[in-house]
Amino acid sequence: LTSARSGLTVNFVQLKQASDAEVYIRADQGKLTNKGVIDRASSGQLVDGSAATCSELEQIMNVDRKTIKIEQNLLKAMKDPEQIKKVEDIEQSLERQVERLH
Repeated sequence: LTSARSGLTVNFVQLKQASDAEVYIRADQGKLTNKGVIDRASSGQLVDGSAATCSELEQIMNVDRKTIKIEQNLLKAMKDPEQIKKVEDIEQSLERQVERLH
């Protein structure tokens, strides 16, 4: 379509957050990671989800749930109150996201 008409741009989806595009691509490829989830939760860049397909949402929620379990296991061994607070915040953010996306 774009090669047929010069100057024509095509937007398939209007994303509320530009950072969601990379997450959706990685979800489609089955390449979402716990580290990526933790990084996004720490920086407040969790997926909006409004433009995701059902398959992408399922992938995102599965990795989020796995990450929550990992974070809960990490908390059991932690002693530093500052680190505990940080991990609890990430866990709560992910739980809210899973609930919102579900």
